[in-house]
Amino acid sequence: ILMPQAHARGRPRASRLSRAMAVQRRFLGWDEPVVTAVRRHLLGDGAPEPGALAGTLLLVPTQQSGRHLRQTLASWGTAHGVHIGYVRPRLPIDLVRGDDDAVASPLESLALWARLLLDVDCSSLSSLFPAHDGERGFAWAVATGRLVQTLRNELTSGGLTIRRVAADFAETLDEPERWRDLAWLEERYLALVERSGRLDPCESRLSLAGAPRLPDGITRIVLACAPDPEPIALQALDRLAGDLPVDVLVHAPPSLADRFDEWGRPFHEAWRNAIVDIPDAASNVRLAGTPAEQARLLVATLSSEGWGSQDAGIGAPDADVIPFLAAEMHAAGFATYDPDGKQLAHHPLYSLVERYRSLMDDGSYAAVASFLRHPDVLVYMEAHELAPRTLLRELDEFQNRHLPSHLREIRRSLSVDDESGALA
Repeated sequence: ILMPQAHARGRPRASRLSRAMAVQRRFLGWDEPVVTAVRRHLLGDGAPEPGALAGTLLLVPTQQSGRHLRQTLASWGTAHGVHIGYVRPRLPIDLVRGDDDAVASPLESLALWARLLLDVDCSSLSSLFPAHDGERGFAWAVATGRLVQTLRNELTSGGLTIRRVAADFAETLDEPERWRDLAWLEERYLALVERSGRLDPCESRLSLAGAPRLPDGITRIVLACAPDPEPIALQALDRLAGDLPVDVLVHAPPSLADRFDEWGRPFHEAWRNAIVDIPDAASNVRLAGTPAEQARLLVATLSSEGWGSQDAGIGAPDADVIPFLAAEMHAAGFATYDPDGKQLAHHPLYSLVERYRSLMDDGSYAAVASFLRHPDVLVYMEAHELAPRTLLRELDEFQNRHLPSHLREIRRSLSVDDESGALA
């Protein structure tokens, strides 16, 4: 499948005067850690009032920042002997995540896409599926369905659907025919979802963006230093701002207010050629030649200046540097957290499941050998009194003698007594 490209990130504008009046930007400066600045804005510098955050919905950029902020707020209240109430920071995108059990899970959505693509006549969608582009079996349907659903998820984050892109932007699209084919498929998919008795997750989010629901008792919303919320979340926030006050906290000084939009997002053009004045640049800008040297210099700087891992946020424009930073910090006793997380493909369990999937789907000798050589499989054998080394040696001997290409040939050969009796 040849997927068209789309750029769906938009910026919702004020739709009501009352909304414009309700949204207030608060510039916190950047001369102290952001979590401290947010705590100061919410609770002040003295003893907070009991239940000071009752009725407040805190929206934060990441789950880790939410945990850090919650701990900081609770510690401040405890230090002053005041219970500030239960605080559960949430992500902006949570505004459009419903808890309706009828919403189809990702696996259910993928299954419906696979069903549709296996049933559809691809010859009628020649712009999207060129002729003679390979076999269109179950694996193809699953992979193609995943691609289309991923595209839909990306468009939904900007408040769009494939149908709307195909209809509203036809004159500017590079590949309008493919978008029309995709829009036709999306309509058929949504009809299939409806017949299944489920709700499509993308359509559900778009619906919630237009009519968001909040927990009972919320009287104000604080968007705490989130530099780039998804546009669909801001659409929901735009609706809510007509009824509730919204504080938008920005981790920057008021003198730079013209470089941020109404939601605290930096204007790209305003920062592209901006000159940032770094105080005492001679001592605050430090150079290192390699990633390993950068990591050692960072740890040495943190240690010499008395900073802990909870006091510092480390930005690494080059992802290749991160492993060096993490290793060096762990060796020095610093706890680290990478908000990007780890790719699923790097998890040990993924390798085992992937080899098992290959064994079941492919069944080739290579898949059999790869599965049997997986470390977890070898450990399992040993735990059940099967000598892994002996088994692998016999597998090699069997392959040299019978040259099997598939699991069924292995089974067929093993069903006949081996002349030597070694593999019977």
